[in-house]
Amino acid sequence: MQVFFVSIRTAIIYGPCELIEVFSPDPGIAIMTCQWPYDYTFGEWEGYAVVVPEREQVWGNAKPELSDGELRARFEFTPMAIPASDRKLFPKYEAKTDDSPEQEGVDFSFKI
Repeated sequence: MQVFFVSIRTAIIYGPCELIEVFSPDPGIAIMTCQWPYDYTFGEWEGYAVVVPEREQVWGNAKPELSDGELRARFEFTPMAIPASDRKLFPKYEAKTDDSPEQEGVDFSFKI
């Protein structure tokens, strides 16, 4: 599942990255891990909107941290629909078919 990060201050879109894991350690909190193959480091104090086009949702506002090509973000999970006018800003995800490889080890059914 692809995730994008949008700067709250500049509205610049960063990503995508491939979601490795997302879980909820406490009610209303999400922690996510993604592969991050880019040189960009997240330095804006305002944070970044966590956008998940496949779900057509913005999951919250995060300040991602990077380590060894991996991104980790802890944020309040406050999912909202991506406004219809903004959906065109994010590339269409490919729907999973029988020919698509299975994504093992990632549970997207967590409850917040």
